[in-house]
Amino acid sequence: MILYRSLTPILKIFGIYFLVSNCIEMLSLSLAENNISNLFLFHVNTLIEFWFLIIFFHASDKKYGKKFPLDIVLSIGVIMIMVNTLFIQKLDTFNSYSATLVNIALLISSFRFFFNTMDAEITDELKTLKVVVSCLLLVFGTSLIVLLFSNAMLDISTTYQLYIWAFRGILILVTKVIIGFLFANLLYLSRNKLMSHE
Repeated sequence: MILYRSLTPILKIFGIYFLVSNCIEMLSLSLAENNISNLFLFHVNTLIEFWFLIIFFHASDKKYGKKFPLDIVLSIGVIMIMVNTLFIQKLDTFNSYSATLVNIALLISSFRFFFNTMDAEITDELKTLKVVVSCLLLVFGTSLIVLLFSNAMLDISTTYQLYIWAFRGILILVTKVIIGFLFANLLYLSRNKLMSHE
């Protein structure tokens, strides 16, 4: 907990999201292995992902660029996600509509982050943020392509469909390992600093 406090406010927000999203994924995997439907967790994860990452990008913009109206963006996004879950693609259905919306919103936020930080002074925090957002950009971009062409994918063989989903899964796993290593390194350096001051 003490080491977590040593992170910057922006990285703390992302750290909470990273921990929560990994817990949801582990729960989802556990349910799937026990032949229990995990579709409702996609709805939960989409909402959590949108909520935390929009706050994360807002905090980044506040420090490195022009901030956007957080309350309006969050309210509109959450309402659209909830409407989709309650009336269109319910909890027993894959939420492709709201997932697509969230991916587009977060892709735009990622590009906006890089635009806002082009001329910013390079700090350790900014280097870390750029690696994190680069990983997010890869995940959101790949996920959006899969979501947009999911209907077209039905016309190709099941083997190729599995290859596409496997590629997406591997990419997500690799980015999570990179981000996990990044945070572990930051906490390790913080620990060394605390020990050197004792």
